[in-house]
Amino acid sequence: MSRIRFQGYREGTIAITTMIALSACADEAQPLSKETIAERAARLTAPQPGLYRTTSELVNFELPNAPPPEAERMRHRFGFVEPQVAEACLTAEEAARGFLPLLDAMQDGTCQFIRFDTGETSLDALMQCESANGTISQAEMTGETSTSASSLETRIEQRGEGLPGGEMRFTLLVETMRLGSCAGEGSGIAGN
Repeated sequence: MSRIRFQGYREGTIAITTMIALSACADEAQPLSKETIAERAARLTAPQPGLYRTTSELVNFELPNAPPPEAERMRHRFGFVEPQVAEACLTAEEAARGFLPLLDAMQDGTCQFIRFDTGETSLDALMQCESANGTISQAEMTGETSTSASSLETRIEQRGEGLPGGEMRFTLLVETMRLGSCAGEGSGIAGN
């Protein structure tokens, strides 16, 4: 049985971007600079410190052009991906940085934002990537955030010779909710 594991407040979103980076979409549109992304990200409401529950779910999975036996095998494999739930503490220091460290990490490698529009509580973004093996990906992200919760839906389309039928589409939903204060000092999200 295959399972995708997401952990912590930011790890669900990082897992999404890792999936995108491992695949990837070239387009004629010009990528936005990291400075532009940082300026727009600063508009987003930062989360409060505290204990968060993150639920990550594969909402949709399609292989539209794959031969029927291969498509069925992959659907069966991904059909066992159940929603993943994890809890983690977001420290005051991490909360103060907001979403900037995450967005910087998302732009490493071959992935770049082509669109990144924000309001105080909303995000609408398009990221494109191209991997070394020629797989091209496009990820469209829409989300809402507040000081105690967030929801991010990411629709990913991948094209490349290594994919069954040359194309794969899937949708991931990552939701976080603040549960309260962290249990003790020193709790935090590893690696941040």
